[in-house]
Amino acid sequence: MSFLPPEGQRAQGAFSQTLGTRTYLNITVAGRNSTCLLDTGCDLSMLPRRFVPTTPLAPTSIRMYAANGQKIPVMGAVTISFELAAVPVNCRFLVSDAVDEPLLGIDWLERNNYAWHFVRGTLLISGKEVSLVGRPRRPTVRRVYAEENVVVTPRTEVEVPVRLT
Repeated sequence: MSFLPPEGQRAQGAFSQTLGTRTYLNITVAGRNSTCLLDTGCDLSMLPRRFVPTTPLAPTSIRMYAANGQKIPVMGAVTISFELAAVPVNCRFLVSDAVDEPLLGIDWLERNNYAWHFVRGTLLISGKEVSLVGRPRRPTVRRVYAEENVVVTPRTEVEVPVRLT
């Protein structure tokens, strides 16, 4: 069985090499533009603490784990309002300082009955088709946690046991 397109035609859709995967939404929070990952593999939506640094968080006993089984520390929960293509929406997020970007999970999609059209790279929100975008190209620093205290003296190299999130 062949999965190649007929001769002379190129594959189209969210996974074509020229287009890339479109899994991010452009959002506006408090007048500030940002992007948010749309992630059907994430059961509950998550937000980095830096997005709401002074907002009081509601306590929660929910435990979150990454796909590799690593526990994700949850600091609390918060509901925030934002805009998608001038459509006001809100979401209850779990807040963590161990995630790099906002994640809108399957909980948000199902609760609001949104429809994701993977091939067109769009999300149907309140009757309005909103275009998704590819991963933003910006420098990122992954969070590294030292597993134990280590002293690195000047002009030396030391292997430091760490865990990455």
